[in-house]
Amino acid sequence: MSSNAFSPQPTNSACLSVTSTSTSTPIQVKGALNNATQRMFANDGTKTCWVAWSAASTVTAVVPTAGSPANGICIPAGAIVVLGIPPNAYIAAICAGSDTTTLYITPGEGN
Repeated sequence: MSSNAFSPQPTNSACLSVTSTSTSTPIQVKGALNNATQRMFANDGTKTCWVAWSAASTVTAVVPTAGSPANGICIPAGAIVVLGIPPNAYIAAICAGSDTTTLYITPGEGN
């Protein structure tokens, strides 16, 4: 973990319209030098979404239910979260039910 402030590599920032089916199309969000090890997730909507990542292009994010753990991490509405993610990972996101949100992803380094 870096003690430096997050330093974006915005050349390859992405915007996802997250729905209950958006996990079916994972994307790669690489840094300008294709070696960024962290991603900043900014949930610009009013609904929570779940994000998952993997080296495989078949990764899926799943909304967990009571008693059923699922692949992914919660990005609350209005939150900005920085996570350590391998440089070439595929990222998938999903919302529950009929919820939708806009998720911005920026590669970079630092916290």
